[in-house]
Amino acid sequence: MIARLRLINFGKFRGRDLELGPFTIVHGANEAGKTTVFDAIFESLCRRNDTRSAWKRLLERYGDERQAAAVWQPEDAKPSLDDAEFLEIFAIRGGEAGVRALSGDKGGSAWSAAAENALLNAGLNPARLADALSARTSTAARDSFNARLKKLKSRSAEDSLRLGELEAKREAIFAAERHSAELEDEIAIRRAELGTLNKKLADLKAKIDELSGACRLKDALEGVKAVRELKEARESLEIRKDFAKNEIGAYRALKERENEAIGRALSAAASLRGKEEAAAALKKAVADLESREAALRVRRETAESLKAKLAAYASGPDQIVLVSHLPTRAAVWFAGAALAAFVAWSGGNTAAYIASAFIFAGAAWAGVKISMKPMLAGHRPEEVTQFIAGLAAEWKAGTGAVSSPTRKRRISRRPGRWRRGERKWRRQTAG
Repeated sequence: MIARLRLINFGKFRGRDLELGPFTIVHGANEAGKTTVFDAIFESLCRRNDTRSAWKRLLERYGDERQAAAVWQPEDAKPSLDDAEFLEIFAIRGGEAGVRALSGDKGGSAWSAAAENALLNAGLNPARLADALSARTSTAARDSFNARLKKLKSRSAEDSLRLGELEAKREAIFAAERHSAELEDEIAIRRAELGTLNKKLADLKAKIDELSGACRLKDALEGVKAVRELKEARESLEIRKDFAKNEIGAYRALKERENEAIGRALSAAASLRGKEEAAAALKKAVADLESREAALRVRRETAESLKAKLAAYASGPDQIVLVSHLPTRAAVWFAGAALAAFVAWSGGNTAAYIASAFIFAGAAWAGVKISMKPMLAGHRPEEVTQFIAGLAAEWKAGTGAVSSPTRKRRISRRPGRWRRGERKWRRQTAG
């Protein structure tokens, strides 16, 4: 076996060693040197005879100073071949494979004749074998190796494109998972805050129940004391009813004491009723607080959703808009401030104020982002106005800020300047 082919000075190669194995494929573009390597193997294996046409061709192509050598493994395995035997055994040129049956033609070798005789003795027709091999190796055959190789290369290119698409989808999925993890962290924080508020509410309920019980006990004790005093006064009156007229003064004093006791009893009863009404009012306030807590939770979720939509809207793709920069920024800021003011005004609590702060911060950021590009803007002023109006409508639909009868009564009791501000904001968003 040829272990190494040394191209000392052969064609375009100078001082190059090619490591070969039991089965080596040499491939490349045209004029890359495949034929040069084949001719170097021919040079190193065959006995030189410059009178033969093959050697004359090498002389014309590579010159007389060409040098190539083959290193064999083992070293004594080198065969002794002439040029005809080499070409008949190893050479397939021009993309054609053939079985040479020279039948004693001039220039043929003993090997070719022996091979032909062996095939004929085995019952094989060399011509049919040649046709079969040509059909399997021809580049024109539909199911040839080269055709299948081209199909495999085409399929490999398609698979590479498909792999790129799948990798892009995988990156998108990973990005969505990272965003989902961030949202889950935010939800966990909000749940922790809600748990803290629920604990405070439970403590407040317990304190209200404790105070209500203490008030009822005190009022009951005062009522019992007043009834006892009334009973004692009546018993004293029964004992003294037979007193003489000279005891009328004592009777009148006793009667006054009785009246005072009755007054205290009535006062205690009235106080008891007032405290019971106060306790009922406290229970109602607790129930109202629970309902407001649910409403506040809905408003907070709606505000977070509006904030995310506002950020996504502000970070949308830019488009060419011929607008003045400062008016665009002022329009976005004014619309964001109007929406934030409406959210804070409609909520009237800490959650609404926080939501309005988020909305105003997002609007301020969006205004700066849109107006900083000299010829590009995220959205037109009218688009921003329509989007803010949509956010306001979604806030109303999600929180029920105007549909509640209690809310309507509260709005009706607002000062006139609040109602005027609401009408002005509605005209701006409608425009």
